[in-house]
Amino acid sequence: MSSSFDALAVLGDSVAAGSYTDATGWPSRLSECDALSGTSVHRFGSTATTLAEHAETVEEHLAETVAAVDTAEPRLCVVVHAGHNDAQLSDGAPRVSEGEFRHAAAELDRTLANHDAVGWHGFLGVVPLLSVTGGVGFDDAQPGRSLLYDDAIHATVADHRAVARPVEAWHDRTTDGVHPNEAGHEHLAAVVTEWVDDAA
Repeated sequence: MSSSFDALAVLGDSVAAGSYTDATGWPSRLSECDALSGTSVHRFGSTATTLAEHAETVEEHLAETVAAVDTAEPRLCVVVHAGHNDAQLSDGAPRVSEGEFRHAAAELDRTLANHDAVGWHGFLGVVPLLSVTGGVGFDDAQPGRSLLYDDAIHATVADHRAVARPVEAWHDRTTDGVHPNEAGHEHLAAVVTEWVDDAA
């Protein structure tokens, strides 16, 4: 089956990048996804990147992806996998307030929906932020706050695929309470494969 898209753009952070683990990140595991067969993958965002930041930089990331595709009228698949950092604390408060987060998600969703080159886009849910032995370490508000932010995305954007629940399953899918391990990235890749193929 030929690909439905010319490129995949992932707007994420260290989770989508596959950082802090020896496992291959989920964007590089989509070989079973018919709609993305043979397409190039373009990742944007790194450690500490917030969804709110992506709302401000999305146009330049899309322009960069379009420029990299050798097609006159490229059709992009865009997956947003951010929000983990928005829900974390900085100086005792979330890095991005819930209200600002909802606004950023709505703006990002609108920009992607109205962009001529974007054939389909969706928001892959936040992984739950967990306190595990030897992990990043979180206050007692987690994983509740990360679930609250994930629910905020779900209530705000047109297409969101939740992955955080059941939370208990993620104790075996994380290296440090934030970043997925082999099992975590494999799970995310399976979710994205089914989701994109169903949407294409």
